[in-house]
Amino acid sequence: MNTEQAVDSINVQTQPHSTDERQSVPVRSEGNRPIERQHSPTLSLREAERLYEAASFLMWQYGVTFNVHLTILWHMLGMTDGALVTKALGMLNAEMAKWLKVGQWFEGMQRRSRRFGYGGLHHYIAVHENGGSEGLHTHELLVVPPPVLPDFIAWTKTRLRDLSGQPWIPDTAVYFSLSNARNEREAVERHWGWTRYVMKQTEPNVEVLGDDGTWTPATAIFKPWPHREMKPLPMTKAVVTSHTIGQTARRREGFVSSYMKGDYEAMHDGHELAEHRERVRRFKHEAEIAEVLATLHT
Repeated sequence: MNTEQAVDSINVQTQPHSTDERQSVPVRSEGNRPIERQHSPTLSLREAERLYEAASFLMWQYGVTFNVHLTILWHMLGMTDGALVTKALGMLNAEMAKWLKVGQWFEGMQRRSRRFGYGGLHHYIAVHENGGSEGLHTHELLVVPPPVLPDFIAWTKTRLRDLSGQPWIPDTAVYFSLSNARNEREAVERHWGWTRYVMKQTEPNVEVLGDDGTWTPATAIFKPWPHREMKPLPMTKAVVTSHTIGQTARRREGFVSSYMKGDYEAMHDGHELAEHRERVRRFKHEAEIAEVLATLHT
């Protein structure tokens, strides 16, 4: 069975993503991006915004940070076609969402054990890149409860092997980096460090107009890692985010990030976690008052 047949043989409904683009602040750019069935090696300002907004909303809405950085080297899986990679990643994330929600049975020769799902949602952002020794590859940041990480890692590698149609894949084809944060400050630093890393292809010649009428380079605002020379992507989209932290979810909750407020100094300080705790405390207090009032009226 070849790679395309392997992907097609797995009947999985991909997890929906937020695809609509929101209006942004005014921008200006030097040069023109190619209009073709490929994606430029660089990320547009809109794509950089999507990544930042999703990462910020994750902390504000759910009170968690990214604790896993998954890297997939597609050429080591025998997959270099952009459409095939896009489909395979969509299938993988759909199955990840199910795995994290309902759990998975594992059979052994001597015993049978069950890993119970923690009932959580699958939050992630993913960026495709093409270049260097890695060739076509994907960086994905996600949230996985630490107690189930060993099982999740083993399962993910098995699923990618199945999707590739290969009987065996190198260990270096699928690589996991795990956060070793010991406290909230370190967790925030890791969260934004990884996010800034996957944003490294942000167009270096784009500037953003501030409320004071001055132009600021987007790279000075988002602080991505140094830009690398890459090749065009063999697909039309470079960025994917889960619907749980996508534009629709952010609008529904009325979320306004530090970036959209123009408060660039606060963009990476982790204040979203404190705001999440305050919202939880306030909602709990309001619920307690409502319960007392309901008792008084009975």
